[in-house]
Formats: sequence, structure tokens, C-alpha cells
Amino acid sequence: MIEVLNVTKSTAAEVSEKLTVAADTEIKINIAREEFRPSLYHTTVIFHDSLHFRVVFQLYLLIKLFCFSIFKFTYIRYLKLFSLSQMIMMTFIRAEVHLALGSEH
Repeated sequence: MIEVLNVTKSTAAEVSEKLTVAADTEIKINIAREEFRPSLYHTTVIFHDSLHFRVVFQLYLLIKLFCFSIFKFTYIRYLKLFSLSQMIMMTFIRAEVHLALGSEH
């Protein structure tokens, strides 16, 4: 029975010592956490800013694509209209030349 009490006493001493070490370690961890808190805040701000930047950049690309599509559509439409007007003008010129040559003979 005395031997069991001695083992219990030594175990309690070990547990008490480990609890003291754990308390000291917890204090050190809390101090270290507080030292990193400002950099954590700045990192969070940078991360959120980079997310906003990505969203803005994606919107920029979307608008750029949209503007290019409108430009391409209107440019092709302009070329078709210009080509049509050129064909009409050439037809009138040919008709005038034909009339001019026909009236000379």
C-alpha cells in the first residue's frame, strides 16, 4: 500500500511539473501569436485586396473582350457596306463608260 502511495505521489509530482511546463509553453505561444498578429492582419488585407484585384481584372478582361467583339462586328459590317457601295459605284461607272462609249459609236 505504501508503495502504491509513493508511485501515486511521484506521478502527481510529474503531472504537476508537466502542467507547469504546459502553462509556461501556453504563455510563450500566446506571446508569439500576438507578435504575428499584425503580419496576419496585413496578409489578410493583401489577400482580400488581391481577390478584389482579380475580380476587377476579370471584369476588365470581360469588358475588353466585349468591346473587341463590338468593334469586330461593326468593322465587318462596315466592310460589307463599303464593299457593297464599291460594287454599286463600279456598276454606275461601268454603265457610264458603256453609255459614253455607246454614244460615240
